[in-house]
Amino acid sequence: MRHNDHYKTLGITPDASAEAVEAALTERAFATHPDLVGSRRTTRDHARVVTAGEVLTDPVRRAAYNAQLERAREHHRLPDWIVVVAAIIVPAVVLMVALAMLSSAASRLPAAAEPAAVSQMLSLQLVLVGLVVAAVLAYLPRRSFPRRSFAALLVAAMGMAPLAVRSADLGTVGLLVFYGALLMGLAVLAGGELMIRLIGLWARKRWAMMLELARSGDMRLIYVERALLYPSHSQVLGYDFFTGDWQTVDLWGRAMAGYWHLVDGRGVVSVEPRLSRRNQRLIDPLSR
Repeated sequence: MRHNDHYKTLGITPDASAEAVEAALTERAFATHPDLVGSRRTTRDHARVVTAGEVLTDPVRRAAYNAQLERAREHHRLPDWIVVVAAIIVPAVVLMVALAMLSSAASRLPAAAEPAAVSQMLSLQLVLVGLVVAAVLAYLPRRSFPRRSFAALLVAAMGMAPLAVRSADLGTVGLLVFYGALLMGLAVLAGGELMIRLIGLWARKRWAMMLELARSGDMRLIYVERALLYPSHSQVLGYDFFTGDWQTVDLWGRAMAGYWHLVDGRGVVSVEPRLSRRNQRLIDPLSR
């Protein structure tokens, strides 16, 4: 996904109506909101969704953005598949160069093991590093796939640092490293897509938990767009999920703009259950 492609961010086409833009904005805001997942990926994705909504819901800004897209289409751009292939091939080539430099320095030292054993150790390290890279770097935004691939290259190079490879076996081991680097790039892709699916599944589950709690406890689910904080209460402009209306309400508690809040019948911001362990998104009220 391109960084400035607001239409792709919302999953709509440039000829979408204003109503379609509003519906897509609401849906994407639910799917990427930090309250539901709380990861770095969803925080950045939600920021892009909010930016896209601000541009596409304003007729003047949308017209200017469409004109910018037309100018961009006039310039030649590389297809996405070329960028993806380059992001896999280039690190593999650089990895071979790094291995050659490492082997040149290591050839002055006594060999720690036979070439076959060294190759097995190298292959095992590549597999382990590839799995770790696929799991950790999957949280980076999709648009930075080349950055993910080069980061994987650095991690793999550090993982191979303790090895000593004979310069005579550089050709055989180099092919192995090239093959392993390709597999590592594919592992980053596959691992990233898998983590995206798992994150989306967990987000839907947590959203269902919030809806069930709101219905069973006769609570409102309000997304706070703006909040004015006072010593005793908060005056907010929020979106009520169940009524679908934007309204200005007074809440007995400290509300925070950009977050979902569970509100009971008395207007008290609720914090139960704590849906986020690492980053508590529901703000504790001043009084219970």
